[in-house]
Amino acid sequence: MNISPPSHATISDFAYQHRYIILAIVLIDSIMASLDSSMVNIVLPTITTVFHSSLADSQWVITAYLITMTSLFIICGKLSEFFGVCRLFTLGSVIFTLSSLCCGLSADLNQLIFYRVLQGLGSSMVAGISSVIIFRVFPSHEIGRALGFSGSLFSICSLCGPALGGAMNDWFGWRYIFFVNVPLGIVLFLANLKYLKIPETISQDRYFDWIGSMSLSSLIILFFVIFGQVQQDIHNVIQISIPCGAFLVSIGIFLFHESRCSRPLFDLAIFRNGRYMVPVTNSMLLGISNFSLITLMPFYFEGVMGLSSFEIGMTLIVSPVVQIFASSATGWIIDRYHWKYQACSGLLIVSLASLLTGYALITVNLGFILLLMIVRSIGASLFQGQKSIDVMNALPKEQMALASSVSTTAGCLGSTCGVTIAALLMTVVLHGAGYFGPILQADAGLLSWAGAVAVVITGALCIPGAYASYALNRNLNHIEKSQI
Repeated sequence: MNISPPSHATISDFAYQHRYIILAIVLIDSIMASLDSSMVNIVLPTITTVFHSSLADSQWVITAYLITMTSLFIICGKLSEFFGVCRLFTLGSVIFTLSSLCCGLSADLNQLIFYRVLQGLGSSMVAGISSVIIFRVFPSHEIGRALGFSGSLFSICSLCGPALGGAMNDWFGWRYIFFVNVPLGIVLFLANLKYLKIPETISQDRYFDWIGSMSLSSLIILFFVIFGQVQQDIHNVIQISIPCGAFLVSIGIFLFHESRCSRPLFDLAIFRNGRYMVPVTNSMLLGISNFSLITLMPFYFEGVMGLSSFEIGMTLIVSPVVQIFASSATGWIIDRYHWKYQACSGLLIVSLASLLTGYALITVNLGFILLLMIVRSIGASLFQGQKSIDVMNALPKEQMALASSVSTTAGCLGSTCGVTIAALLMTVVLHGAGYFGPILQADAGLLSWAGAVAVVITGALCIPGAYASYALNRNLNHIEKSQI
């Protein structure tokens, strides 16, 4: 069933007239969560020192937030059917703001971690369903530009977040990274009450699948635990096998219960919906490829090319800067041409750029590497813009929140996999060559090969995804032509 973005006639007059204000509210709320995550990463050493903790303990300030947020995306998407998308979004904004205040007031590390869990809860309510609101207030001929503008702002956040966090920590102290959310959150709460008035159908059936929800959350949490254990020590079979066993049990419970539950958390039939699963799976593959590159490039630039931290940071700025402009251009292309093979083309560009990047790493060609980073960013923007629309169009209107939350979860899981896969591939190459010391002390030539292998393999994962996207759209074209 194809549920396209609404036409002007189907949007309430109030929502249409204030659609750009609503867009700003939704994006600022979502970006607060995104910025907060990247800013906290920067001040983790300070937090570790202030609370006299080990890095293993203080790391939970970041990990607890990510695990909570990712494990609740789908559940919050389902809850929006009962409470309404706008109400749940506003509640999430309130929880995020109050927990930010509590984080800043934390007296010890345990308190800070607890309030970061609450922050993750608020963030999951906001980020998991934000695209649903955008989809409901913009007509079909404007949705591409709205989503493109959204992509541009998130690129700006990835560019500015670490710098803002470092500056705020130096000038005011780490607590103000959380305090800054409070006045902004109050303003957004008042704006939510005034402008988030979008007519929507709310389910009167209050039944909620708690068994499905708990098993889903546990398997996502265990997914993070497994990859964390692999990153720490791939040779510790016992520590890895225990969470792997629990993960398989959780999957079994979830699939068994959901397949027999009369009103499941979500219908497992969506896994048989190619129009939905192809873009969602491709989003995960792109996340693996992107975060593999993000993980290994700092090691390459420092260990092989001898760049300083500042020089590495300035070099990595290239990708988000390009995406700022590419995302907007992508939205314009979608609105004007409605080209169905845009997502496929984007993945192919990413794959080709990855293969050539492997060659550039071996030849130590900085100029070529930067050029390929630009090309890769354009390809990723082409895919992301079309993917958002494809995901929302693939399921019935009443499942739009579920569609958005599952897609967001897949992207987060892909990012997690990418970090670990990059580390594993580099480790395998180094160990295979007989080197077992610190990565940055490895021979430059060996480190180049390790980086090239990781980039090429993870980039090649996008090739079957591109073909699946092409085949899907080709079949849809044949179906449409046969119905004319």
